[in-house]
Amino acid sequence: MPRAHADIVVFNPETIRDLATYELPAQYGRGVKYLLVSGTIVVDDEKLVEGVASGRALVSGRRRR
Repeated sequence: MPRAHADIVVFNPETIRDLATYELPAQYGRGVKYLLVSGTIVVDDEKLVEGVASGRALVSGRRRR
């Protein structure tokens, strides 16, 4: 489909964990093996790929075109 965007996450439900807290909100989670945003790999073998900027920001209140 033209102009379609897809995100894919591959994870183990037994090991996935959110490590962020109110005191340290910018902590990366654990257990995501691979993450693709708009077809670009941003997490590869549980490691964040440096220098990758993919996807678009979601803005509430805007109409879809």
